[in-house]
Amino acid sequence: MKKLYSLLFILCLTISSASATTWEKVNLENISATDTIIIVDETSGMALAQNGTSKAPTATNVISGTSVNSTLITENMLFNLGGNATDGYIFYGVGSTTNWLYVTNNNNGLRYGTNTNNRFKVYTSGTYSGLKANDGSADRAIGIYNSAEWRCYKTSTTLDNIKTTKICYYRAVNNAGGGEMISVESISLQSTANIIVGKSITLEVSFTPSNATNKNVTWESDDTSIATVTNGVVNGISEGTATITATSEDGNKTAECIVTVTPAPEGTTFKLVTDATTLNTGDRIIIVAAGSNFALGSKQNSNNRDAVAITKEENNITITDEDNVEIITLGGSVGKWTLNVSDGYLYAVNNNNHLKTIATANDASYWTISIEETKASIKNNSATAYYIMKNTSTALFSCYKGTQSDVQIYKEVTSTTDLPTLLTPTRSAIYTSNGTLFINTEAGSLIEVYNILGQKLVSKNAQSNENAIRGLKTGQILIVKTNNKVVKVKL
Repeated sequence: MKKLYSLLFILCLTISSASATTWEKVNLENISATDTIIIVDETSGMALAQNGTSKAPTATNVISGTSVNSTLITENMLFNLGGNATDGYIFYGVGSTTNWLYVTNNNNGLRYGTNTNNRFKVYTSGTYSGLKANDGSADRAIGIYNSAEWRCYKTSTTLDNIKTTKICYYRAVNNAGGGEMISVESISLQSTANIIVGKSITLEVSFTPSNATNKNVTWESDDTSIATVTNGVVNGISEGTATITATSEDGNKTAECIVTVTPAPEGTTFKLVTDATTLNTGDRIIIVAAGSNFALGSKQNSNNRDAVAITKEENNITITDEDNVEIITLGGSVGKWTLNVSDGYLYAVNNNNHLKTIATANDASYWTISIEETKASIKNNSATAYYIMKNTSTALFSCYKGTQSDVQIYKEVTSTTDLPTLLTPTRSAIYTSNGTLFINTEAGSLIEVYNILGQKLVSKNAQSNENAIRGLKTGQILIVKTNNKVVKVKL
């Protein structure tokens, strides 16, 4: 059936008159599952033409003047859209639900078939605007390479290879019946929305009438220092309120949403452990994939644990309750550790790649921990040669015999290093206001400012009785030392 659908569509394109089938530019969030679309690089006018599992998609010019030339469209350029903005979009071959675009982890391959890494999210960086694979182990964006083919490149290291790419989408519109275009009368958005700094939400536009022909809109934020918006995806930048405006391409109709951005909840900081002898009973730790930004999650599945996304900052990770990372308390002792979680103890199942939770500790819940350089070995004492590892192809942690991704251990930071006892801050001495740190002390006195890890951020002599220090990251805990006094404040 899907092949018949595809053949009929191509037949329509090739035998119909130029007025029968046209292509309209459309925003990604306005594409429905039944729409037939093509993926085009706006910079070069080249469409993505998939070539199956063994060859990169061809870059083929389909733009004549300022519009799509239907006579240049071929079947392997046609796609249907699945998924969503939150979980990631899927680009199915037209009429198919079993083949899609996907990226490969070990090279710059963009392919079409049944492999994983098939979900994409909107991604922009510098001059690049397009799609990024929604998988931390892939971390690859797609685009035009050398004006010849479509590839994927790591966003962190090789994005320059496709930096001029600006992906846009065109939807097929069949006007063979001669029907008139249905104009937009009005549009609407939800009136308010709330997000926290560092998070995002997706706004959806409602059209009146609902069957309006042209549903393209542009987006704007009145204060990008507080919130930005790209194709309806609003990102919280800093605390405050911003108005997000959508404007229809047809008729310039507008709708607004007032977005309130609140500070991110104060998190718990964990530091990379490089020496197993520094681990002690009662330490709180998290288990993290060594080669990607995933941590062992708090959700226990039937035979494994979820892998949840985290952000590494050098050798530190800060998490909140919203991150759903499992904070493990070490029990037992060296050579016979227990991994105490919120609902019991982690244990391994012999002869199975299973990591489960049990209410009462037993022989299967004892572990030996060793660390070489930064990689941790968390070996079960009962299930022979089974280690806690991150699955290389799926977002989960379980027990394996050394064939999956290595892990690291991060331990909760509980105090600063080599600092005197903290005193209670008073507004008359040291305080913060609107992201600025104010320090009242004698002129000429040495001022030192540390973060919660004991890293020195500022060292200067006071210029006057009241000194203002700006440019520090808001939301963090600071330790201020001056005149033999040490005060802890939150910026």
